[in-house]
Amino acid sequence: EIKPQIQILGFSEDDLAGIQSALKVPQNIDSLMKDLDPDVAAIALSKSVSLALLDHRVNSTEDQALSLLLDAIKQGTPAA
Repeated sequence: EIKPQIQILGFSEDDLAGIQSALKVPQNIDSLMKDLDPDVAAIALSKSVSLALLDHRVNSTEDQALSLLLDAIKQGTPAA
């Protein structure tokens, strides 16, 4: 169980319940990322990095998710 480790990251009880529910019914990551707001992606990236590093390593699935979140942020950034 990773709940105690996740609680350290500052998630509320409602957030933890939502995470637990989402883990029971995984969704296609591409459909989740399709219309993700860049500001939401930035918040999610911050939390996701913390979660991914709980075990002090990032696996390929975590890397893919982090990369997709970063791409969502970049898409909302005006070109220089």
